[in-house]
This record gives sequence, structure tokens and C-alpha cells, in this order.
Amino acid sequence: MRVGNQSVTGELTVTEPLDVILMFTAVPKDSVNVQLDVSPTVAAPGYPLRITGSVQDYSTEVSTVRLLYSQNKLNWQPIADVSVSPDGRFSYTYPFSQPGNYYLKAYWPDDSNHASAFQIVNVRIVDSTIPIIGPSDSLIQFMKSVMDTLSKFPYASTLLAIAASLMALGHTFASHLIPEGPPILGHIVGTLLVGFVFVFPVTAVIATLTALRSHHRPSFLWLTPIAGIWLVSLCLLVASFLHPSMGPFGPVAEVSLAFSNMFLMPIATSLGVARAVA
Repeated sequence: MRVGNQSVTGELTVTEPLDVILMFTAVPKDSVNVQLDVSPTVAAPGYPLRITGSVQDYSTEVSTVRLLYSQNKLNWQPIADVSVSPDGRFSYTYPFSQPGNYYLKAYWPDDSNHASAFQIVNVRIVDSTIPIIGPSDSLIQFMKSVMDTLSKFPYASTLLAIAASLMALGHTFASHLIPEGPPILGHIVGTLLVGFVFVFPVTAVIATLTALRSHHRPSFLWLTPIAGIWLVSLCLLVASFLHPSMGPFGPVAEVSLAFSNMFLMPIATSLGVARAVA
């Protein structure tokens, strides 16, 4: 310590008013590593997301992690303050009620020795009625108008609700198989489920009765048109990813691939059943 121009050590006795200026050097705080994982990253509205993570190299002064969400990474809304276990782990379950693109943040505030830290994970909540096929608004609006028209027929709304649930289940299952995978994987799994629930029973009965009456095993050549559409759609989709000039064909290829996939495997299985029976 210095008084005036002199350095003073030990005790100092002050006998008159004295102005004291304290100067100190800030010590950098230690860093903390926050890990965040959300499963699944693609889900339907109302589906509970499992949020897990860990805080490494932290002290016990702060024993909670704050979970927040945002749709633009600017305005954050709190979800909950989650307790951190002695080994630094935390977990929570949270459902989003509305479809959209969300960002989940795990935020650990600073303490006397550690700087604050956070990690952000992106999740997609898919409309359970209309899966997000691609960036083309016109295609999505067209699909919505078609489904709105179909819903006016008797029992159609119930069937569409079942199909929507199967599509949402397909997206959830695909996100578990391949986390952070492209949305088309969810479309493929979802349409496959829809096809086996709605298409397979009808085509299996028709193909089996036809085979029994004609005493001829049905040919897989009946699948040529659908298989051709499926293959061309797949090729266009791959080309749209590899070549930017083919990008406009991507949404159309996704739609045609999803719809042809809904018929290809169920009908192929139906023909196989009919051939086995005949």
C-alpha cells in the first residue's frame, strides 16, 4: 500500500481524515462447459421433448440451470430452472404446443469464480396435419387446400387425423434413428406407416381375390409406374442437394417421393401375399 509517495507495509494508524482509493486487478474467471441434448429434435405439437445435459467444471454456488426457448435467438422465454445433480447432470421434459422452429438454451449463470456459459439446440415442431415438405409455400398451401376439401366428406376428418398421427409418429421415429437427419426421412417413414395402415389391407384383399379367381400369380410388373416415379423422384431430390441449379425441383421431388413411397412398398407386399396364397 502507498500513502502519498511512500510505500507502507504492516499496520497504519490514521489520526486525521484521509481519502482512500482502492485499486485492484481483476482475476479472469474460470470457464464452464455446458452440454445440452434434446430428443427428439423433430416432433409433433404436444409431444414431450426430453431435455438432458451436463455442466462440467462448475462450483456448488449455483446449483441450477435455466432453460429458455426462442424462435429468433433474440427474445428468450423461460421454461424452468432445473436442478443440477452433484455430478453436474440435469434433465427436464417439455412439450411445445404449436408447430414451428424453436431454439432451446441451457444457461448457467456465473458465480464468484466461474463465468457464465450456455448452449443452444435447434428443434422443429412439425404440424401434425401437414408435414413440412419443403420451402415452397405454394406446395404446402396446395396440400392444405386438398386436405381441407377431403375433410368435408363423411369420416374423412377421422381418417385424416389417423394419417396425421402416423406421419407425426414417423417423424419422431426417424429423429430417434438419425438425430439431426433431413426431414425427408420422417416423410418416408411416415408415409410408409400410412401406406401399410390404409393401402395394404385394401390392395392385399384385391390382389389375393384376383389371384384365387384367375389361378395366376400376380406379376410385380404392376409396380413399374410407381417404382419409376419413386426412382425419378429420388434422383431429382439427390440432384437438388448436389447441384444448386436443381434446387427448385427439390420440393416437388420430396412430395412425389413421399406419395409414391406410400403406395410402393404396401402394394409390393400385397402382391407378395397374393403370390404366396395363389
